[in-house]
Amino acid sequence: MAEYRYPDKGDRLTIALINNEYDSKAWQESEARILDIAADALAQLSSKVSDRTLLDVGCGTGRLFDFFAKFVGRIEALEPDNERYRQALEKGRLVEASTGVSISVINEVLGDNKKDNFYDIILSSHVIQHLGQAQVVELFKTMARKLKPGGLLLLMTTYADDSQEKFYCESWDSESRKSRQISFEEFENIFRDGGGLPVRMFSKESVVKMAAAVKLKLTEFHPFHGKSIENGEEYQPRDAFYIFVKE
Repeated sequence: MAEYRYPDKGDRLTIALINNEYDSKAWQESEARILDIAADALAQLSSKVSDRTLLDVGCGTGRLFDFFAKFVGRIEALEPDNERYRQALEKGRLVEASTGVSISVINEVLGDNKKDNFYDIILSSHVIQHLGQAQVVELFKTMARKLKPGGLLLLMTTYADDSQEKFYCESWDSESRKSRQISFEEFENIFRDGGGLPVRMFSKESVVKMAAAVKLKLTEFHPFHGKSIENGEEYQPRDAFYIFVKE
């Protein structure tokens, strides 16, 4: 595989989005609620915590290692971007030292992973929205194949709350984040050729359909990361959290 470089170097586009368009504290609290839901689901697994294995697909810098180390005995993580891989490797060493949970980080994508390992849990956090359609379909197939029967797929991705999928190209212009809506065809071209960070806002129906095609059944769905209004309610959620079980 050719060297992959994640288009949002240093996560500056994501950081600018959170700080300039959202309340950063509310953003963190919203994700914390989602992680609580994930914890409740993992508590229902019948296997012993020490026997459980988790595969983190596209782990980035390893920011979720701390949280999920509480629920498993081993974490395997894949990250194709070299810089993010090095950061995840260091994070994994620190979490392993503090928790005793075995953590291995591999510099590759799931499709390149030839190991016949199978997992109780697969985590995919904010990965599929940056992939082309064919790559998303193939990723679902591979994740489903690597899950043990009864295993859980925990999926976080961007969300089109009106069921109309939208496509964007995000880029850095001087000192500010730029986002423009694009066509599906342009999204696919940017994914293939570069020129910015491609972002797809998925409909729930699209995600559930791809999962169902590989025998993954939806058990939980929660939109999150909405913008706050005066009375504390949320609207226009940017992301969604799905839990699927392998039938």
